[in-house]
Amino acid sequence: VAYTRDDEHVLTGSRDGSIRLWDRKQAQVVRKWYPHQRHVNRMRVSPDGKWVLSYGGDQLLTESSLETGAGRLDWHRHRAGIHALVFTRDGTRLLSGSSDKTIRSWDVESWGPSGLSVDLDTEVHALAILDEDLHLAAGCKDGTVRIISFERGETVQSFPAHLGYVRAVERISNDRILTAGDDGALRIWDWRSGDDITEMTGHLGGILSLGISADGTLVATGGRDGTVCVWKLGTGELENAMRFVAHRGWVEAVTFGPDNERVFSAGRDGLVVEWNLRAECDALTLDHGSWVESIAVCDSEVISAGNDGLISVFDRETGKRVRVLTGHEGEVHTIAMAGKNLVTGSADTTMLVWALS
Repeated sequence: VAYTRDDEHVLTGSRDGSIRLWDRKQAQVVRKWYPHQRHVNRMRVSPDGKWVLSYGGDQLLTESSLETGAGRLDWHRHRAGIHALVFTRDGTRLLSGSSDKTIRSWDVESWGPSGLSVDLDTEVHALAILDEDLHLAAGCKDGTVRIISFERGETVQSFPAHLGYVRAVERISNDRILTAGDDGALRIWDWRSGDDITEMTGHLGGILSLGISADGTLVATGGRDGTVCVWKLGTGELENAMRFVAHRGWVEAVTFGPDNERVFSAGRDGLVVEWNLRAECDALTLDHGSWVESIAVCDSEVISAGNDGLISVFDRETGKRVRVLTGHEGEVHTIAMAGKNLVTGSADTTMLVWALS
């Protein structure tokens, strides 16, 4: 139920997907329209009193005219869990990939849809921005990598990359990407041609996570075998450098610290571990408290997200948890950072934007 600004009318939302506008004095329906295919969950009247924003069980957000019932805003959020988030290189857009087999684009200023919406025939589990924001690489459940044109909003290249899920995709140059998957292989590809350049193996089982150092010289991978491998990335080839027995169970996330001398890993044992690459040992262990799916690191803080739906913020110097962020109603699959913004994507189909300050 919602009331109009003049308080003379009331709006009701129904299980049949309809909205009714009632005259309060006469107790009669003035107008009825069907903006949703399933029940209407919530409604809110705009500040100018001319529009009603409604959200329904069909996962559709609509904005309708109170005068005519006609819609001017009609867009979907994801209908299944969000597994991948990545900012464009110019920082103006956020891309999200989901189990609902779609990729969507969001404007960073308004956090509304920014135009690009791609429908695929398979789930999306990894994303990477390629050449000057002209193309996007998507790692998919069916083992393929899809190359998508921003301008055309469609797939322009597709090639089989792994047996099983493609768990991670990273850009390493204008023409090459690095992928990791359930088959335990780490591969370099020429994404324009789909040619396999290099293949490396080092884990006893699938690779679940992948991170590249800021200077592009090192690659870290986390596997189902509980280990973290750090590789040297030279002139298009990988050279195995070191290996850590990191966690009791799967390593769900790896990332480098800002100085490139430390790697952070997180696993199903609920721990986040900081590894000193110079000393080849662990330097700090943080306890999230439940299975950790994604991590992010800035100068002074480590951020972890888990299947408990919580985001924990730890002080890097003391190792103490300084904040717990709540808001998701399902496990948090992925984190992306840009400037002072932190974005989290969840199994509850939502993305939340947090101000790090």
